[in-house]
Amino acid sequence: LFVLPEHTGLPRSGSQVHRTRTTLTHPFLRAAMWNMPWHAEHHAWPAVPFHALGRLHEKMRDDLEHVGSGYLAFHAEALRRS
Repeated sequence: LFVLPEHTGLPRSGSQVHRTRTTLTHPFLRAAMWNMPWHAEHHAWPAVPFHALGRLHEKMRDDLEHVGSGYLAFHAEALRRS
C-alpha cells in the first residue's frame, strides 16, 4: 500500500524526478517511513540522509513533476482507473 505510489503509472524513462512520485502525508506516517514519502527527492539526491529530505523537499518542491495528495487518494484513483 505504501510503495505502490512511488513509481506506479509513471514513465520508465527520463530523470528521477520525472519517473518518481512524492506522496504528501501526515508527519507521523512520514516519520514512521523514514521520510520515504518524499520519494522523488530521495531518488534525485540519494546521498541526502533521510532526516534531511524535508529540507530538500522545500528546496525542490516547485521542480517536482508528480506529487500525490496522499496514499488513500492514490489508491482511490488507481481503483477508478482499473
